[in-house]
Amino acid sequence: FRFVLYNFLSLMNRKIVQFKEKLHDFNRRGVTECNDEECLVNTQVRDQIVGNIATSFNEFIQTIQRLFRAQLITEGFLERLENNLQGDEVGRIVTEAYVEYFGADGGALVAFDHGKLEVLENLGVIANLDGVDRDFLRRIIAKGEPKVLTELPPDRVALSIGVGSLHPRAVALLPLTYQDQRLGACVLLARERFSRPFHTIEATNFINQATPFLYNRTLLQRLERLAAIDELTGAFNRAFGMRRLAEELSRVDRHGSQLSLCMVDLDDFKKINDTHGHPAGDVVLQEVAGQLRN
Repeated sequence: FRFVLYNFLSLMNRKIVQFKEKLHDFNRRGVTECNDEECLVNTQVRDQIVGNIATSFNEFIQTIQRLFRAQLITEGFLERLENNLQGDEVGRIVTEAYVEYFGADGGALVAFDHGKLEVLENLGVIANLDGVDRDFLRRIIAKGEPKVLTELPPDRVALSIGVGSLHPRAVALLPLTYQDQRLGACVLLARERFSRPFHTIEATNFINQATPFLYNRTLLQRLERLAAIDELTGAFNRAFGMRRLAEELSRVDRHGSQLSLCMVDLDDFKKINDTHGHPAGDVVLQEVAGQLRN
């Protein structure tokens, strides 16, 4: 007991003290790094019971470290989202956070835009939905559970990464929903495997952290579109047109290119209103706007 268990328990006690100091540093500075020599015990011992205890102890320490690292990622993730409430960077922030958290080599955010699935953000890959079974994606999103495809043959999936290509052996589809609203999915790609499981409570909580911000982004886009549309004709209104004109003029100044502007005037439109009344004039405006859109 003296030379086996007592010395072993003393070693475990020292490791626990060292690990507590690491956790204290984490609480103070938001960092914790505990290498094997500092915090883990040697499992290469003759006694089987002592070896099992050592293995369980090391797994316990490593689990706590993973939880603290996950907490650090989550806190940084939420802080970045809260600082971007206007929504212009939300898609990129969410994609980056999911890639980092699950140890992916690339990813893409696919979101519903007026009922159609479109690629909102790419990270590490240049993904598009050409040739993709969109009904399959819709079923995964409707089911609401992560779908992980592993051990894919190298020639099954290939994605461009700007220079060269990425041949993932694992693909994860993470449905994103907020309350009853289906927002889309995040597609993660790994050359070999992901560093974290997707079906734990911890992973589910992390995935769901982003959905309120993605939902707000969708609402903001809808409001912006409503604010830019003329109620009568369904065409973009004057305020929107002036903003776009300013953007295009700025682009011309930056690149030294040319700009063409087409202006349309309706001959004798006042006579239509005066002769047939404003409801008739409204019909004419709606018809002309439809012809221009076509």
